[in-house]
Amino acid sequence: MTSMWGQEGQTVGEMIVAHATAAPPPAPPPPSAPPIPATGAEAATRLAELKADPKWLDAFLRGNSPEVAEFRRVSEIAQSDQKADALDKAVRGELFDGPFQPSGHLANIAAAAALKEQGLEEAVIRQALEGRPVTRAEFAAAEKAKASLMRNQSFVSQFLAGNGEQREIVTRLDIILSSPVEDAA
Repeated sequence: MTSMWGQEGQTVGEMIVAHATAAPPPAPPPPSAPPIPATGAEAATRLAELKADPKWLDAFLRGNSPEVAEFRRVSEIAQSDQKADALDKAVRGELFDGPFQPSGHLANIAAAAALKEQGLEEAVIRQALEGRPVTRAEFAAAEKAKASLMRNQSFVSQFLAGNGEQREIVTRLDIILSSPVEDAA
């Protein structure tokens, strides 16, 4: 054959084909992010899987960001579910299996029982045990109401005598007054 310079040999196209190498295969897609567990039980299962995987555990212990981030995210989900379960058990007056109880659990059982005895509903008991914040307006209204009631001699004498209705009112007000107050944003 005649090259493009008029001499015998390969053409440019033939040289390209002769020296061409196959294209490398496309890079594999990056591993997809593991699904975020929806429940505490799923999170606990995922944590157990991660701890059983030697490659993941080694990367985690070396401080690799993806593994550390996943551990934190999954742990938060598992802990939030455990806190809700502990609160449910406390309101029902139930102990955890085994001789040891989580910190504060027995105190929460006693507090829930005392509040039930005073006639408070479960929602109010949960608010007291969770320590959910109240608004500044709720706090101010409770403060004003309690101050007014404590100036009423008839109310105070019935409260001190252990009257259930007066005790319930003061307890409700005390729950509000002992709750954290939301910051005005």
